[in-house]
Amino acid sequence: MTQAAAPIEFYFDFASPFAWLIADGLNDLATRHGREVTWRPILLFAVFKTQGLPPPMEAPAKRTYLLHDMLRSAQVYGVTYKHPTAFPAVSPLPARMFYAIERADPAMARRFGYATLQAHYVHDRDITHPEVMADVADKLGLKGGDILAAASGDGAKAALRAAVEAATVKGMIGSPFVVIDNEPFFGADRLPHMDWWLRQRVSAES
Repeated sequence: MTQAAAPIEFYFDFASPFAWLIADGLNDLATRHGREVTWRPILLFAVFKTQGLPPPMEAPAKRTYLLHDMLRSAQVYGVTYKHPTAFPAVSPLPARMFYAIERADPAMARRFGYATLQAHYVHDRDITHPEVMADVADKLGLKGGDILAAASGDGAKAALRAAVEAATVKGMIGSPFVVIDNEPFFGADRLPHMDWWLRQRVSAES
């Protein structure tokens, strides 16, 4: 029996627009290559602190460039996007809610993660607000109040810490950070590189 290929690991911060810009493309890539995508939201500032890296928007020149590049990249990729009013929306809440949901239903957690990114980068909703996040969960048929309560529990907090530690160990240097069979890729523009690498893997194994 042929062993199923390992899932693609998708490390990202909900505060990163580039995570939204790659989400659909990464799913399409995985489907083409018979892979699943494991979503792993983290807190980028926590990873950077451990790695000794500065915040990505700290330098004025870099911030100006990145803000422009986000809009340009969205046009290149054909992804609906607008700068959120609350930017960057640094908060552990969406990630903790994700992990609270994932314990019972990983597929629903991915839907919640996608809906959260969409709410923030398409509909300009402030995902740092509990009432906004409860509504995102409610719209998926979940009980938002219950998910909020679970997100404040030890299990969700521990899951987020574990994801941050795993991302740090794997050498995460920014969001999104994708790992395929221990091969790392940084940035929303790495999809062609991932596709090439996966095709090389298939050729080498055939």
